[in-house]
Amino acid sequence: MTNLDLKMSTAALGRRALQVYRVVAANEILGCRCLTYSLYRSFSQTSTLRKNQRGKGSPGHHRVATSKVPDTGYDWIGPPNKDSNLRPVKFHICKDETPTERNYRERRQELQKWNQNFWAEHNTSFYGARERFVKEKLAEIGPTLPDGTPRKLTTSEMSEFYRCFLNENYRRHVEYNKEWYKRNISLLWPAVKVNIERLLWKKKAKETS
Repeated sequence: MTNLDLKMSTAALGRRALQVYRVVAANEILGCRCLTYSLYRSFSQTSTLRKNQRGKGSPGHHRVATSKVPDTGYDWIGPPNKDSNLRPVKFHICKDETPTERNYRERRQELQKWNQNFWAEHNTSFYGARERFVKEKLAEIGPTLPDGTPRKLTTSEMSEFYRCFLNENYRRHVEYNKEWYKRNISLLWPAVKVNIERLLWKKKAKETS
């Protein structure tokens, strides 16, 4: 991997981290809770699921079968998708889910599906274009060095590809950012309605108890 490859990978990771931060920050503001999980295989074919307990000391653990994810009342964030590199979310479905909650959950699922599809398609296009560029460049300048060792493209040579790819996809990235913010902002009011509904339900339950 060239230095430029590493810089591009770091930049991509930063963008993904920023996206995750936006979602988590919005969830924190709206009172929604997420649970991050990682699956670790052991000889007994069990996994340790770590519950995020920020500021509450050591995190709790639950041992469960690797093929199942327990219903804890939380959303679950899984390992990165191999195509999009984004972590999928398994949204919790309440047993007595109201129409308001269902609408909010389905809209979040639709947003996730759209985002996953965009980055899966984008990454496939990126790696395919990079592979073609490398093959064509090596065919042009020769696949081996004078001493017979395989030639690797330099940072300067790869920068030509990155510049062209970014220029060709500039408009697409701009449209993605617009749509990303538009879809996320549209979730604010449904989230507020869900939280108001839950507060009223808790208040009513407390009064009748």
